[in-house]
Amino acid sequence: MMNEIWRTPSLRRRKFGLVRRRHGRRDNRHSSDDAERREDLIACRDCGVVFAHLRGLEAHSQQGCGKKNGIVLPMTGKDVEDALSGLPVTVCCAEDLPSYVSDRPRTFVVNTDNCDQKGSHWVAFHFPASGPPEFFDSLGRYPETYQRYFRNVLIVNGPEYCVVGNQIQPDDSNTCGLYCIYYVKLRCRGLEMKDIINTFSSTDLIKNDSKLVALFG
Repeated sequence: MMNEIWRTPSLRRRKFGLVRRRHGRRDNRHSSDDAERREDLIACRDCGVVFAHLRGLEAHSQQGCGKKNGIVLPMTGKDVEDALSGLPVTVCCAEDLPSYVSDRPRTFVVNTDNCDQKGSHWVAFHFPASGPPEFFDSLGRYPETYQRYFRNVLIVNGPEYCVVGNQIQPDDSNTCGLYCIYYVKLRCRGLEMKDIINTFSSTDLIKNDSKLVALFG
């Protein structure tokens, strides 16, 4: 799996699979450094914080780690904010996502519903200091599936943008908030989108859910 980049907004044919898209072509190359980075991922058993290297976990443990309270699913906006406390992330409803992001890097966890609705699904937008913006959806859908506005935001801030081409969360699961938290925490630590997505199985989605519930639940 790799991440997918949209270069031409009017493209009609869409190929699934986390790919870097340039007019429909896929780049399936992975460096040995990428593989080593994925293998180094390790999480604190008490609080669920994920580290890229063992030394990060050791330092975290030495500083003292307060055990987390269990997360109730599905997650509310406050639940997501609390889980991402201390990180430069904004949690908001769909209509509060700004149309243009000039101060980068910047990350948003966004509910696909508007503010006057009850809330249905969490997705994430990441606007890196350089390069195309990223749309993270654990169901592997395209931004306009939820809001045409989402796609417009990505084009305005792109015009290329990355999306998750493969579904990694089961359809009947309510863990979308956990996937966003996982993505944001690792992205804020400098891991690339494709490396984060490649820590999940593209076929065993229940295993993916179990992994995140064990980390954060």
